[in-house]
Amino acid sequence: MSPFSTVVDVHAGAYDLGTFLVPPQIMFGGLILFFRLAPRYRVGFRRVWGPALVTTVLLYAAQSLFDFFFTNFASLNEVYLMEARLKGRKPIAVTHEAPTIDQAMDGAVSKLAKIIENTLSRLKEMKN
Repeated sequence: MSPFSTVVDVHAGAYDLGTFLVPPQIMFGGLILFFRLAPRYRVGFRRVWGPALVTTVLLYAAQSLFDFFFTNFASLNEVYLMEARLKGRKPIAVTHEAPTIDQAMDGAVSKLAKIIENTLSRLKEMKN
C-alpha cells in the first residue's frame, strides 16, 4: 500500500465532508442576512438565527425527500413523438415511452408505420 493512497483517501473524505457541510452553512448565512435586512426595522442576530436555522433544515429535508422520491419511485423514461401527414389527409401523431431514446424512437416508428399501412390499405379498399 502506497503512502499516497492514504493522502488521496484523506482528500476524498475531506471533499465529501466539505460538500456535505459547506452548502448548508452558505444557505444559513444567506438566510440570516435576508432575515436581518428584509424588515424595515433593525433586527438583531438573536432574533434571526433560529428562523434561519429552521428554514435551512426544512429546505435540506425537502431536498433529501425529493432526491429519495426520484431515486426510488419516479420512472424517468424517454418519450418520443413523431408526426406524419399523407397528402390530402389530417396529420397522424404517435408517441412512445421507453427507458432509452433508441427504444422510444423504434416504438414510435413502428406505431406510425402500422397506422400509415392501415390507412393506406383502407384507402385502397375504398377505391376498389
